[in-house]
Amino acid sequence: MRRAGPNVASVRFQRTSVCAAIAAVACGPIDQSAGIGAGGASSSDAGVAGASPPRADVRIVSPADGDKCSADNCGISVAVSGATLAAAGRCGGAQGCGHIDLYIDGTACGSPNVQSSSDNIAANFGRCAKIEGKHTVMCELRNDNGALLARSQEVRIEVKKADHHGGEGGDDDD
Repeated sequence: MRRAGPNVASVRFQRTSVCAAIAAVACGPIDQSAGIGAGGASSSDAGVAGASPPRADVRIVSPADGDKCSADNCGISVAVSGATLAAAGRCGGAQGCGHIDLYIDGTACGSPNVQSSSDNIAANFGRCAKIEGKHTVMCELRNDNGALLARSQEVRIEVKKADHHGGEGGDDDD
């Protein structure tokens, strides 16, 4: 029987290293983000130096998907969490502070259509090539530098022109 040579330990070390490398690749990449998501904040409160700020979120609460509204009175109500609203340029570098950019049909009706520091936004359909008809609205929460903090869901609405003839004449379809 042959005695083990001096390279046995070296071969065992290499074999162990290769097995460890294969296991690491099979398990996927190592997450070094410390739980930071696309919004720049962790979903938990445990972060670097204590607590991380809550993740910013913006959601359109009204109108609901599929609603109809008048072009001159189609308010968009949003719910903002994890951030403070302020006029564009007025956050003074505060974390989690920003304004709302409203988009109608992407950038077809202005880029953005309206900026607001309020959670009740007056959409300006007069900036659209075609006022009446189906439109898609979406909001973004952006900081003073223009960085995206959060994006809402898209809501589909149908817009009608304002009725200014006083409701007489029998051609109302309401």
